[in-house]
Amino acid sequence: MGDLVHGPRRVAAAGGSTTAGTTIAVRLPDILDLLVISVEAGLGFEQAIDRTVAAVPGALSEEFARMLQETRVGYDPGPSAAGP
Repeated sequence: MGDLVHGPRRVAAAGGSTTAGTTIAVRLPDILDLLVISVEAGLGFEQAIDRTVAAVPGALSEEFARMLQETRVGYDPGPSAAGP
């Protein structure tokens, strides 16, 4: 069942080590900072994500890259992601 989970929690749910979660938590401020700077500099949000993924290596960047790829191909996460 853990293999069906998408997003950053996928690592922990699939039996990955907690180090991946720690790495994601440590990189999050850097990634968000670079995203904000890129958008303020005039890049579109998708372009900012592209730039951030290229500049910051790691598990969180890989998650952002996958999210961006799914967005570009029109991935539909289904009704569970729609919220209340």
